[in-house]
Amino acid sequence: MTSVPAASTTSMLPLRETEVGAWSRIITANIFIWATLVVVALSTAVYVPITFSGDIGSGVFGLVIIVVVAVPLASFIRLRITVDWRGLRIVSLLLHIPLKRIPLNKIRAVETMEIRPSEWGCWGYRIMPGRSALVLRAGPGMVVTNIDGKQFAITLDDPETPAALLNTLGSQPSDVTASLGGPR
Repeated sequence: MTSVPAASTTSMLPLRETEVGAWSRIITANIFIWATLVVVALSTAVYVPITFSGDIGSGVFGLVIIVVVAVPLASFIRLRITVDWRGLRIVSLLLHIPLKRIPLNKIRAVETMEIRPSEWGCWGYRIMPGRSALVLRAGPGMVVTNIDGKQFAITLDDPETPAALLNTLGSQPSDVTASLGGPR
């Protein structure tokens, strides 16, 4: 059994009582680039000869399978991670669909730690009992614990900044975030 690395204490950002902050990054997941390319290359190598042999039905079926597998993989290549008065949001830039959203009022604690893929279910978007993770590499990451005790981890460069901002925004009086349109 592996030991879970100790979390670091995350500081807070110096914001005045009525100030809010925002943090946003676009990350590129090289592992999903390679996975998408491998799937497309292997599928093409298998289904192009079938299509040219005259079996159009199998070729079309193969192309549908390629799309069904490659598009979800490709949707994880470029992600926008945003932290603001609404909480944490992760959006696929390819499909513009939200992959994860944790409202600020549902966050109990945020901490930074070294994320090891083997401790979070390996690479990719992982869902396990009581926790989930978006692990794009081994290294620094942020772990958000919800008020119901469930955890979400994501690997990031400089996870201290978004973690500190979430802690700061979560500690602000509810009237500050309510004035921005967010429930608290």
